[in-house]
Amino acid sequence: MSVGVKMLKQMQHQIEAKGDAPTWAQSMKIALQEESIQVEADVSAYDTLGVAIRALRVRGDSDAPLEKLAQAISERATYLWEPLALIEHDLERERVQMRSAPPLIEDGAIEFYAGELTRQAVQLTRYRQESGQRRRDRVAITLTHEVFRRLVDDLADILHTPASE
Repeated sequence: MSVGVKMLKQMQHQIEAKGDAPTWAQSMKIALQEESIQVEADVSAYDTLGVAIRALRVRGDSDAPLEKLAQAISERATYLWEPLALIEHDLERERVQMRSAPPLIEDGAIEFYAGELTRQAVQLTRYRQESGQRRRDRVAITLTHEVFRRLVDDLADILHTPASE
């Protein structure tokens, strides 16, 4: 059973045990440790078709260069609303910023994924900035169960791949 499938099963189990569904104001943290991979999701909604998350974090044990990891994410996560691209590389802190490229522009508002990547972890969030506003607000990443499973499995696989492969 894949890490993504296990995360979905754990979500369903925790929600059933709690007795009510998570909300944006009262999200539910789901975490799973599988060998050297750790996955955490901050779940704000869950139903039979999909899941909404405030953030997704995947930790692994890769020793691959950051550019290689960012490229692998860009090439594999093509099923998201917008493609992800490397935007900024902070050599001093050994971090990479990834964002939607191009972002979604609808009704004058801009929405985009934002990812922070290190060699051992990636965190993915989504933001919306209304036209004329300086502030951006975090919004839910909405995914079908299948896309959530695939995203978790792809990120876990990428962060578990040694540099020599």
